[in-house]
Amino acid sequence: MKLPLLLLLISAVSINAKDIFVNYALSLETAGDGSAEKPFSNFASALKAAKDGDIIKILKVDFPIRDAIVIKSRSNITVDGSFNTFTGVKKVSAKDWKMLSPGLWKRDMRLSKGIAMRYFQLHNGKQIRMGRFFKAPCKTSYKKVDELRIGEWTIIENPGTAQKRSFLYSIYLKLDPSITDITASGVEEPRLKQSNGIELSGKCRNLVFKNIICRNFWNDGFNIHNHVYNATFDTICAIDCGDDGISAHEDSIIKVRNYVSIGNSTGICHIDQVTADHHNCYIEDALGRDLYFKANKDTRLDNTFRNIFIKSSAAGGTFIGFSAQDKLDIEKLTILLTPRSAGYFLMPGKGAKYSAGSIAVLTREPKNMTNFRQELFAKFNGEIEKNKKSR
Repeated sequence: MKLPLLLLLISAVSINAKDIFVNYALSLETAGDGSAEKPFSNFASALKAAKDGDIIKILKVDFPIRDAIVIKSRSNITVDGSFNTFTGVKKVSAKDWKMLSPGLWKRDMRLSKGIAMRYFQLHNGKQIRMGRFFKAPCKTSYKKVDELRIGEWTIIENPGTAQKRSFLYSIYLKLDPSITDITASGVEEPRLKQSNGIELSGKCRNLVFKNIICRNFWNDGFNIHNHVYNATFDTICAIDCGDDGISAHEDSIIKVRNYVSIGNSTGICHIDQVTADHHNCYIEDALGRDLYFKANKDTRLDNTFRNIFIKSSAAGGTFIGFSAQDKLDIEKLTILLTPRSAGYFLMPGKGAKYSAGSIAVLTREPKNMTNFRQELFAKFNGEIEKNKKSR
């Protein structure tokens, strides 16, 4: 009797499921009910109204959305981003930044060391990291204030300011001396309260995210924490995020399909006891590491890779390091080493399963990589090319 009852419950959810619409072109004060005629103006309102089986559809807009998709302890919901780009930055504020002398600006911020290490700026859309990245040894030191050139910044920790794991930092920025209004400078910086483009936590089940681009978040493009089971990410892209393109933690179980990572510190990073199945993924311009995995002493990772292409330029290379108890299944992994890449490091444990021909490490781009990238990018309706053009 249990099986028919389960099928009946599933059918009931499907019958009652509805589409909930979001239009970010509306002002936040706009009252909506989630219908196509009166959509909500933000994701949080749509999520509050959503029930099991519902599909939240974010209508396409022609500008980057300055918001994040945050879900805690929800289940059986699909989010369709309609190939919108969610961005984690904001324009600099005249209230925060003060001009010390013509061309030299300063602001003070209380930050954790982790955020300070991931801090960056955008100058007219181009990300300025000052040579800094995460997940691999970084030999680049921050410049002294008097060493800054136009278009550069530096960050200095003020001694004796520790307070609940945070410190007072001073950030200095050098601009053209003719700029007297910093709000007209084209400079943007991270929104600290929204650390990830998509952020899942708590107890979640059966979530689907598709057709979403996350760019310039100070932490991850897609971040999964706690106990998130059976989350599927399909046709997603992370660009120029401070840490990982996608990262899962604890005992989460996820599927990643048609994923693109460009310019993140790490393309894919999972830790603890994550089970992750990756299929049709492309990584390029990673700064720290292309791939990075780390299980704790008493946990076990379980990762599957099928049809993965990496154009490696990472300072830490492509690092696949697993402990003896981890499971690793590689069906097809192609790595193109560029001159900037530190190389390819495979340290599989006893649970690794792959054939001699399943991993290809090359120094010239093969035709199948070119074709794969073109076909994968085409799934995003030209939005990846638009984002790359403005980097």
